[in-house]
Amino acid sequence: MNLFPAAGGANSGCVWSRPCQHSVFRAPSTTAADVLFPPKLNPPFLPCVRRAEQDKISDFELKLMDIDSEHLGIPDTEYAATVKMPSAEFQRICRDLSSIGDTVTISVSKDGVKFSTTGDIGQANITCRQNTSVDKEEQTVIELQEPVTLTFALRYLNSFTKATPLAPTVQLQMSKELPVVVQYLIADMGYVRYYLAPKIEDEETAGEA
Repeated sequence: MNLFPAAGGANSGCVWSRPCQHSVFRAPSTTAADVLFPPKLNPPFLPCVRRAEQDKISDFELKLMDIDSEHLGIPDTEYAATVKMPSAEFQRICRDLSSIGDTVTISVSKDGVKFSTTGDIGQANITCRQNTSVDKEEQTVIELQEPVTLTFALRYLNSFTKATPLAPTVQLQMSKELPVVVQYLIADMGYVRYYLAPKIEDEETAGEA
């Protein structure tokens, strides 16, 4: 079972399972509104999402999971590349590339951010160039200290994009040999942040052997 961090501020340490995330974060109807609530002071319940429609209100209360393994801390890091782009576009790219291959190589340079995959039926490349001339929520903005190229498993990135309805933009932070940070910033409420370790060449070579 894969665990993902719950929405919250810097001090929240709540986790729930992937099936819960899929059920709660599925795309709302056009008349629905999603509202996230902060964790209660007394676990094990976390009231996280209220989905309100014209004549119906749905509340979700998720049981928090007690993790026995040692807590893995994430140190503060100055990332070599930061990409801000529309969350719906990132979701579409991950979904489309997963029909071709199992992994995606993300390359960030001064020319833009390139998503590439290769599979048995072919290969695909999608490049998003920096564009600040459109509406803010449609912009692709790149902050670059140095070019970065990393490869990730698409099945995990597709799971992360279930949070797309919560925020119009997504932020990717990358540095060589470090986990990518995928963050959905929820205005005035907090954020959903995921970490995914890159695949290394030795792992890919072993998988092909």
